[in-house]
Amino acid sequence: MSPLRTDDTALAEALKRAARLIDAANLPEDLRPAAFNGVLTRILSGTGTAVSVAPNGEISSPSQGEAISRLASKLGVSVDMVVEVYQAGDDGTLEVHIPTAKLSKTKSSATKELALLVMAGRQIGAEEWTDSDVFIPVLEHYGKFDSANNAAIMKDDKHWKISRAGKKRRFQLRKTGWEAAAELVKTMAN
Repeated sequence: MSPLRTDDTALAEALKRAARLIDAANLPEDLRPAAFNGVLTRILSGTGTAVSVAPNGEISSPSQGEAISRLASKLGVSVDMVVEVYQAGDDGTLEVHIPTAKLSKTKSSATKELALLVMAGRQIGAEEWTDSDVFIPVLEHYGKFDSANNAAIMKDDKHWKISRAGKKRRFQLRKTGWEAAAELVKTMAN
């Protein structure tokens, strides 16, 4: 058997990637072949550098793929890493989608990790500032919301700046925040 040529290696990687995406989508068996063909076609054509597949077999829109690609570029990580951590939301933003076990065990550390990931996923698009009320459902979903201490945990930080005070605070990532988000994505994608 001869060694793989560069084209063969690229095809093998595309096949593996398409298979991983289909497996991650937990599709019913009858939808898997069609979804695999669609994902592979998009990957090979270059229009699917970031593809997600819904449980019904629907492939994400190009705008969602563009957001994933932009975030990967901004963070200096692969698209595959971003897809392991985020999924595209209905509003075009990227939503955190990771196993809870990958978060820090303490609520305060996990809150900061989720905040960084949420801000990166939202601020890669048109959103310049992220409202504080965006974090609460995410923190509650992961069992990390601490109502008594949330304001103290989310105080001004080296990774973000805050606009306004009280319940209507808004957050914006600093350069160090983008760097920290990149490290988190690398860690969480492995």
